[in-house]
Amino acid sequence: MGSEMCIRDRLNIGFLLQDMDDNILEVNEALLKMSGRNREEFIGHNVSQFYSEKEYKALRTGDLLQIDSEYYQGEYFIYNKDGTRIPVLFIVSINKNELGEPVSENVLVLDISKQKQFQARLKEANKELTAVNEALRMHQDSLQNEKMKLEAIKRQGKRHDLTSTQPVSKLRSNEELGQSVNESRETIRRYIRLNELEPELMQMVDEGKIGMTPAVEISYLKPDEQKLLIETIDSEQATPSFSQAQRMKKLSQEGKLNDDAMLGIMMEQKKPENLSLIHI
Repeated sequence: MGSEMCIRDRLNIGFLLQDMDDNILEVNEALLKMSGRNREEFIGHNVSQFYSEKEYKALRTGDLLQIDSEYYQGEYFIYNKDGTRIPVLFIVSINKNELGEPVSENVLVLDISKQKQFQARLKEANKELTAVNEALRMHQDSLQNEKMKLEAIKRQGKRHDLTSTQPVSKLRSNEELGQSVNESRETIRRYIRLNELEPELMQMVDEGKIGMTPAVEISYLKPDEQKLLIETIDSEQATPSFSQAQRMKKLSQEGKLNDDAMLGIMMEQKKPENLSLIHI
């Protein structure tokens, strides 16, 4: 047992020995470090003391652990002494006496915080990739049109005036293509930014109640500021113009965008061509 405990400590694998009533009999140094607690806070205490009633019930009823005879494992969490949740993998084996009766449980505790962080980053990266792919798909027709436009320009050949030559015509063709590509990239960038909008604001964009350009500016607002904007839109029955959205973004970046500032901006009279009322 002693040598095994030392190996687990060196590998940063937490360990606790508990009886069949979940009373803790022994712990190793790795678990003490992981939890920020000392031995006295574990030994002689019941596992249930470290969870709420609901959490403990979920742990022991097997809702989260896959049980297989004398061995089971599953992902759950432990609480650090400061109240922080630490995601862990529990690996449990049952010890039996000479009569084959279960008498205690060996519990290995592996900190999987880094794995969870990696999974979260991977999920976010996949979300961004999906957004890019969707934006590219939506612009396939547009890009095809730009290609056809370039071919048409090339077919025009030399300009029939005294100030242009064929090389100039080709140069202008390349310039027009470059401008088209840059415009497409900028449009894709805008579509990606829209993923930062709250669902209610995204729906307004889909329904044409908020234009693309103000929506991009709004996407830079913090989530709580976007929620406040949704409430203001509902009360004022109007959506922000590009100019208003720009000012909200600037105030947000300066940390000055509160409910009074937002209401003041939204109550301004917009130009007729920029008016965007919500019709219920």
